[in-house]
Amino acid sequence: MALVGTSSQKKSASSFRSHWIEAGAVLAAIVLVPIAFQTLSRFTYPFAFLLGFNDFAGNLGGSAGTTDVGWEVAASRALLDPGVSAYAPLSEVAALINMAGDSWQANSHPPTALPLGIPLAFAPYSWWLPCWMIAMICTMAITMRIMGTPIWAAYPTALVLGLTSQGQNVLTGTYPVMGIALALAWRYQGRSNIAGIAYAVIAASRGVGIVLLLYPLARRRWRTVIITLTTVAVLAFIAILIEPTVVSGFLDAGRASITFNLELPILTPSALLIDAGLPSWAAWLAVPAITVAALMRRRSLFWVTAWLSFAISPVAWPHSFAMALPLAVVIWRSGGLGVALMILSAAPLLGNTSHVVIVWPVFLGLSAIALFLCRLDDEPTSASQSHPPPMPSRMLSP
Repeated sequence: MALVGTSSQKKSASSFRSHWIEAGAVLAAIVLVPIAFQTLSRFTYPFAFLLGFNDFAGNLGGSAGTTDVGWEVAASRALLDPGVSAYAPLSEVAALINMAGDSWQANSHPPTALPLGIPLAFAPYSWWLPCWMIAMICTMAITMRIMGTPIWAAYPTALVLGLTSQGQNVLTGTYPVMGIALALAWRYQGRSNIAGIAYAVIAASRGVGIVLLLYPLARRRWRTVIITLTTVAVLAFIAILIEPTVVSGFLDAGRASITFNLELPILTPSALLIDAGLPSWAAWLAVPAITVAALMRRRSLFWVTAWLSFAISPVAWPHSFAMALPLAVVIWRSGGLGVALMILSAAPLLGNTSHVVIVWPVFLGLSAIALFLCRLDDEPTSASQSHPPPMPSRMLSP
């Protein structure tokens, strides 16, 4: 018994040490890769342009172009500026962080998302954006690691995804943050403090993300629900306290931006039906029908709920796939059919133009098939826990 215990302790210590090494390597990459890229720009720029990574090279080189994450941070900076509204046009808020941008549109995210960008609000945009891009590649890899993907597969896969035509948009956005939050909510669903905050990040950033709370509600995990709702309420309180008109700003200017986006050739199922001259209500009927049918077949409640939150999103883009990585990993691990479905869903990523690449609807359709035909783990199993990085014991305390 003593030998078994000693062996187990040695294995645990070795695993913990390897994950600390991994964490150190990730932090080093986030800092050093942008520095190396800019220092060796004489060689890196021509090579990147040759491969078609123009936007990637420009942003990694600190060009301070317009990006999704820059827009969100600029809105957070405006929240702290008494002379500019957080929902002022991009042409006004972009100047606060020295980001290019002349659009009349305002930030379309809810007020609860504004406090999340404050930590970067006063940092030089051209400095932190390159680090953010590398961090998003690592975030996608860590998301897969949390889901049980081995290190040798997670990081190369994340790099490939990040360098696709649509993946380059992922690196300058916040969708990978939504993905890792979903992975944490699933992997540590028995730990209220971790799961609750993870749900809150998704709900605060994407209003429809609140749908995910149906899972802890169904499982009667009241503490998780309370932590989520409390965290979202605190974020809303902070935003309103700093700028009392922030709610009306979102309902006016923010909603106008959402309405404008809905008129673009965005790639949601309902938008595709409208573009084809078909009624959009067909998609809105199909989504609840698929959800109810999957639940009646006693399929995974967690992943059905996650799929529902994806499917009802009124605005989505090809690079939205990053927030669905946890679901993709679970489907892949389910067996041969799951692997085939995810290979098919990844194929559109090879396209070059966002107006013709239907990455998101294809993923929604194929993952809906997986809800019925694949066995998806509702809770972490021994197989799915074989490789995730450990969390400190204090963070895991219920």
